Amino acid sequence: MSLMSIRLSSDYGGSGEALLCPTCGNACMHHHRVDVFARREDANDGLHVAVEGQHAVVDTLLVGNPSSRRHGVTISFVYGAPVWIRFIYI
Repeated sequence: MSLMSIRLSSDYGGSGEALLCPTCGNACMHHHRVDVFARREDANDGLHVAVEGQHAVVDTLLVGNPSSRRHGVTISFVYGAPVWIRFIYI
């Protein structure tokens, strides 16, 4: 899965900014999976929570953390099939 640039709309019906699909520019996107990584700075261990659909998994695996040193969050979006977008906040 490759990472794509994201854009934000500055006016989305008066409700603030909206994340726009980099493929078509549409703001109607659905998240597929959310991964949250928590750890102290430069620590080798931490907490990982993954939510996909109606299922959640809690473990200590930090593989996939977008930050090599701190906390991280990844949100995987889908807009139609098979376009996958991964938004990473560090």
